[in-house]
Amino acid sequence: MRPSHLLPAMLLAVAGLTPASAADLTRLDRSLKDEPKYNTRAPKYCLLVFGQDARTRVWLVHDGDVVHVLASPDCKAPAAWRHVKGNPVTFSLGDVWDEGGKTCYKNLRFYPGVRIPRLMVLVGKHQHAAGRDRRGTLQFAASAKEAPVVHFDGPLTLDLFRTQEALTSNADEDLTAVVGTPGVGPGTFAVLPCDAYPDKCWPTAVIEFPAKDKGKPIVAKVRLAED
Repeated sequence: MRPSHLLPAMLLAVAGLTPASAADLTRLDRSLKDEPKYNTRAPKYCLLVFGQDARTRVWLVHDGDVVHVLASPDCKAPAAWRHVKGNPVTFSLGDVWDEGGKTCYKNLRFYPGVRIPRLMVLVGKHQHAAGRDRRGTLQFAASAKEAPVVHFDGPLTLDLFRTQEALTSNADEDLTAVVGTPGVGPGTFAVLPCDAYPDKCWPTAVIEFPAKDKGKPIVAKVRLAED
């Protein structure tokens, strides 16, 4: 992007996306009862929620070479703990059914041993991921009440991938934007992959450039496509 004679800009909005406001994730009950017996003295907690209303909830507790998963096995039986062994790099945590039994989120995986820890799951045919965003890197918490919350398959919004340097006049500047669903805590923005966008439905960013001398701001619309 090459703005001409413009002051620093701010990303304002995006056309064609639903605001991510269907559920207030900060108000979720993050208490845990009947926890499993842990192998280590310092298990780490994370809460996953699924669907537009965040009704399907899955607890993950990283406990050494085991991840304890609290979820319903088939959307009919009550949630129960299952214990998944992995290696320092990868845990394959299985599938997650939503509460109504209509949607199966397949092949949930946790990668704790890579440079940037990641959570990944298939939503339909597309792989959604969380682990890094402009707020930082995903870190499981020392207690359930402090657990980060990742929202997969939720309402979509637009965000910047990293903290944006000010845009300056007569210079090429990069804006790296992502589409997905925000969570609670650093690294919890669940990113929608580009190949999941419907045809001809690329989002459009609305960018406002403050004018000099307190004049009327200059507004630019930019179609965010792969090309």
